[in-house]
Amino acid sequence: MTARAPSATRSPRGVCWRASDIGRPRAVGSAGTGRYITVLANAGHTYMYVNGILFNTAGRSGVYASRWQMRSVDNSGYVARHWPAL
Repeated sequence: MTARAPSATRSPRGVCWRASDIGRPRAVGSAGTGRYITVLANAGHTYMYVNGILFNTAGRSGVYASRWQMRSVDNSGYVARHWPAL
């Protein structure tokens, strides 16, 4: 099992996305995009946007490349979730 990057993300209130919940995107947070943070998930992959910058474990240009990426990806087939106020 590979780790999903947003599973370790915490909100200012200390609530975190648990890896077991990320695979069930409707079980976490509120529907739709957030003001600052949006987590997108389907049964096989999870990634997030923080202030419009993509944080993703896929699509890196090399082993030591950053998981932070300036480009966007196709969000088709993913469910967007967010914490209220974030």
